[in-house]
Amino acid sequence: MSFSEAPKPPEPQSSSGISMSMQITQRSKKVRFTVSASAQDRYFGMKLAGKAAKIMIGGGDDEGLAQIRLDDKAANTFSASARDSAFISVGHWIALPNDARPAASCEVIDQKEGLITLRLPSWAHPSGAGGKLDQSRPRATITKG
Repeated sequence: MSFSEAPKPPEPQSSSGISMSMQITQRSKKVRFTVSASAQDRYFGMKLAGKAAKIMIGGGDDEGLAQIRLDDKAANTFSASARDSAFISVGHWIALPNDARPAASCEVIDQKEGLITLRLPSWAHPSGAGGKLDQSRPRATITKG
């Protein structure tokens, strides 16, 4: 018999404290963004429960990115969750798979007051059409900073 030493485990990736999951029911498909208590303080400087926000989905060169923008006039509102985290749910968009997905961490790639830009989990990136979404469908513009 021949044995060799197993490799060292990879270093755990640091979590941003922001995750994305997808929930599918018979009546709806929805996407949920959850922000931990520490991430609320780190990125927004406040608790988010009860705060209105827009979730902006990138298109074109910004595919695979999303933004969370605090906006008093937005239709969606963060709700309180376990351990002082907060979540906001939005509708399913075209680039997403059609089955439920567990929570996966999003990488924060830019931050401004009341606005963060996220790199979405790999399962949320578009597929087909050369990796690009249908350009004829209107998309939100990602704010460059």
